[in-house]
Amino acid sequence: MLVLFETPLGFCLFKFNEGKFSPNDLWKEFETPERATAAMKLKAVHRFESTAAAVEDITAMQEGKMSKGLKKFLTDEVVNKGKGKEKLAVVDKTLASSIHKKLGIDVVSDSTSLDIYRGIRSQIASLLDGLDPTDMQTMSLGLSHSLSR
Repeated sequence: MLVLFETPLGFCLFKFNEGKFSPNDLWKEFETPERATAAMKLKAVHRFESTAAAVEDITAMQEGKMSKGLKKFLTDEVVNKGKGKEKLAVVDKTLASSIHKKLGIDVVSDSTSLDIYRGIRSQIASLLDGLDPTDMQTMSLGLSHSLSR
């Protein structure tokens, strides 16, 4: 399963090896950074070009819409690379519907997806290898100020 995750840095596409885990024990895979990196692999990142682009893309996602940047990212990384047969987990059901209609990707947004999202959030620094958590906090703060305007 592929997992779409948004960060202040940009959109991240992870590969989650769902076959090895039971939904009831999923949280265990995110207890430590080592277990999280064994369960999830970062496949692609679409960095926001500017704060304005980040605000536009994240606002569209919050409204359940697919922005141009997200559409291009998913087209390049999923559709054009032949990964369209894999399920894509997203956090929002409206966004899931929009992605499925526009790109034909099989999208899921269920309780398992939410558990995966919680796990990613708890171990994001280890999953985005080389990213300083302080940088992530700074980007998050700047973006939150822009979104609140």
